[in-house]
Amino acid sequence: MHVSSRLNSAKEYLRSKLLEQARKRHFRNADTDRFNQHIYSGDAELSTVTSLQPPPPPHLQLPERREIVKLMCSGILEMTEEERFKRRCESITMMVRLQRRREAQRRGRHKKQQSQPKPNPAPISVVVQVEGPVLEKLDDMQCPFCVCDTSLPWEERMKVWVAKKGERKYRNKLWNHIEVTVHREELEAYSSGQKLCGICRERGIKFIPSNIMEFKNHTLRVHGVPLRG
Repeated sequence: MHVSSRLNSAKEYLRSKLLEQARKRHFRNADTDRFNQHIYSGDAELSTVTSLQPPPPPHLQLPERREIVKLMCSGILEMTEEERFKRRCESITMMVRLQRRREAQRRGRHKKQQSQPKPNPAPISVVVQVEGPVLEKLDDMQCPFCVCDTSLPWEERMKVWVAKKGERKYRNKLWNHIEVTVHREELEAYSSGQKLCGICRERGIKFIPSNIMEFKNHTLRVHGVPLRG
């Protein structure tokens, strides 16, 4: 046992030493090799330049975030002092509006982006989601917490938890979303008897359930969403 432990320690030491040597060798020669390939290899020049191109910018869901990027990336050298002051005020306003907003989470396994050059895509028409009033009766597969969360995009707020077309609804997944993964603390806050019903609040109505069970009964009876209970 003692000999095996010493052998494992020696192997780990040698492995760490070899990795460190390889790391130093790579960073010592990588830039030189890249420059030599770029300068002396005519065929590799185009591929090298292509490989050094930055990845495409990410898709920004929130209009406030897109507006901030637009303000930050435009130059100010040719602006007057008054125009610069106006630009600062616009940036501050957008940052304040962005504070309680958040982008919808991307679900599922994400594919790795390929670094190969792609043809220029056709112009994409941007569809603006028009926000409407929050209805008293929801779909029975809507999340009552997401519906009243104004920091989410409107499409994400109104999401209906339905599986692929032709398959049955997956209610347990919605209940886990509410009670376990995302809204657990918000649901537990109703045990205090001081938290407003979010859907009623968005409709200008003040209703405070006395406990969690009364909130669930109210959500089913008034808003049409059955919760686990």
